[in-house]
Amino acid sequence: MTQSTVPVIFDLDGTLVDPAGGITDGISAALSELGLRVPAQAQLDAMIGPKLSDSLLNVAGVPAELLGQVIGLYRTYYRETGIAQSRLYPGIRELVEDYAAAGRPIAVATQKPEGLARTVLEHHGIAASFLFIRGSA
Repeated sequence: MTQSTVPVIFDLDGTLVDPAGGITDGISAALSELGLRVPAQAQLDAMIGPKLSDSLLNVAGVPAELLGQVIGLYRTYYRETGIAQSRLYPGIRELVEDYAAAGRPIAVATQKPEGLARTVLEHHGIAASFLFIRGSA
């Protein structure tokens, strides 16, 4: 591959998209619905980026037996409300459009579930610009 055909690979959350409100509000909503303690905002903010299950166990103190329920509630909230709360970082739309116009392949690799990552990028109108979008199962 020549340099111009090697894809530039971006992470999603914290690189292309500021997901803060959608993620932290979703975690808060899921924990509240199950009557679990909601961590302080600084702790919620620290949960953005690392693997969700690890953060829920280690930062929020979610009992292992409730982990699946919390993640399910979180994902429902995120799909219904959180995606709309996310924002592209300044200049990202233009960067993606410039790469596409120049024929430079770009891709996304994320810990977010792949379908959800695609939905976020579609919401922001830039999904079609990516050669591939890969996430967790």
